[in-house]
Amino acid sequence: MSESSSPNITFMLQYTEANSAYVDYTNRDEAVQMDNDLDLETHRQSIEGMTESQLQKIQTEVPETTLNFQEYIDYMNRSYATETQSDELTAIFTQDANYLQREKVTELKQKLEQAHKNGSLLWQGVISFDNEFLAAQGLYDRATGRVDQQAIKTVMRDVIPKMIAKEGLSESAFWWGNIHLNTDNIHVHFGLSEIESKREKFFYQPRHRMEYRGNFSQKTIQKCKSDVFHGLINDKTRSALLRKEQILANLKANLIDQVFQESRVVRSTEKNFLEQAYNHLPFQKKWRYGSNAKDFAVSKFFLDKYLDSYFEHDGKGLYQEFLQETRAFLQTYEGAYSAEKNQTYEKLRKIDGQVIRTQGVSKGYDLDHLVARREAELRERLANRILRSFRETPPKFQNPFEANLTHFSTLNQQRILDQLPEASVLKSLEAWQKLGYQLAPEAKAVTIIKPVYGSYDKYGNGIGQPDSTKTKFMTLVK
Repeated sequence: MSESSSPNITFMLQYTEANSAYVDYTNRDEAVQMDNDLDLETHRQSIEGMTESQLQKIQTEVPETTLNFQEYIDYMNRSYATETQSDELTAIFTQDANYLQREKVTELKQKLEQAHKNGSLLWQGVISFDNEFLAAQGLYDRATGRVDQQAIKTVMRDVIPKMIAKEGLSESAFWWGNIHLNTDNIHVHFGLSEIESKREKFFYQPRHRMEYRGNFSQKTIQKCKSDVFHGLINDKTRSALLRKEQILANLKANLIDQVFQESRVVRSTEKNFLEQAYNHLPFQKKWRYGSNAKDFAVSKFFLDKYLDSYFEHDGKGLYQEFLQETRAFLQTYEGAYSAEKNQTYEKLRKIDGQVIRTQGVSKGYDLDHLVARREAELRERLANRILRSFRETPPKFQNPFEANLTHFSTLNQQRILDQLPEASVLKSLEAWQKLGYQLAPEAKAVTIIKPVYGSYDKYGNGIGQPDSTKTKFMTLVK
């Protein structure tokens, strides 16, 4: 998808609150005039992937998004320009009704008024669809302009409760929706509020007051768009995606099964990588590739070296096929609900219990980045499979008593021979113990110099300048 193309699904969200601009008048007669002192504010949430032009278009086509809380309550009694409505039924739909009865609209308005009185927030969301996407899924007839509204309503009944739960809204939360058809693009407009709010409050410095947290997390919004997309795709599209997912699952399973079979590791370099990875594993600790522990870094480095070699040789065919299928699978979603690049949106995060607002910039649909992330996840699964094999059965790539003096650096070889000229087989005490050996009293120790870094990156590479540390190795005398 180009940077300027339109996604299949666009989501706008804003919230309205009652900003109390008065001091506590509860002990005065003027308190009954409280509504006259309310300054109502509407806050539009910046959403990753939503451009200013898209927002302006939605606000033009869905005019109720410009209303504040009180105006919106008044608007609830007016007719929506969506479908033909009868004296008994309206075009509003809810969790339980396809066409809300007019008497139920009155109840809905009363709930909204109660929420307003209790200081709760009103969220207004607009989900806009690309008509070509709906047509491709069999939900929109280009010739007649008819839309499968039942399918859209069914999806919204599944998506909105999940969104409510993900944001931790109270059990008193309620919502309603409307499908707008008389615009260039088909929209679902929904309202959401709580009679009694459970939202956390935080001090917002620009307004010098405590506020309910209005913005939804970007993860919630992205999940909502994903759920809408998957809910609306037709059986053909869904079958194609499932088929691609199954192909990827089979490729991963084959790679995992074949990544480490000791009898099939014949290259001396790969044997050395695996042996070094095993020998440097921390003793009597959990072995997990995702660990950033300092004492796991060297093993992680050699595991990556082995995987690089595996991808280049024995696993090359499967690995390349995995990358190709992964790219093809992810391209399916490129036009679904992706963001344009360099769009500003608001990010929320907690620091010491306080909600901090910062500005983020959307990266767009970075296909290469997503493929790389899938590759990293595969690498982690393969490495953990090797570690599990190590845990079950210690590897024996060569005779543990085979001379290994030449595996050390030239300077360390000289140090070893200066201390013990007859030295031949050297391993750390932990390495001997992991192999199941108890060293005899006559076993001798030598000291070598080993570089140790203050920190390591996630690939096991040292960061900064190393310090030289003396390390003891136990040697057997031939």
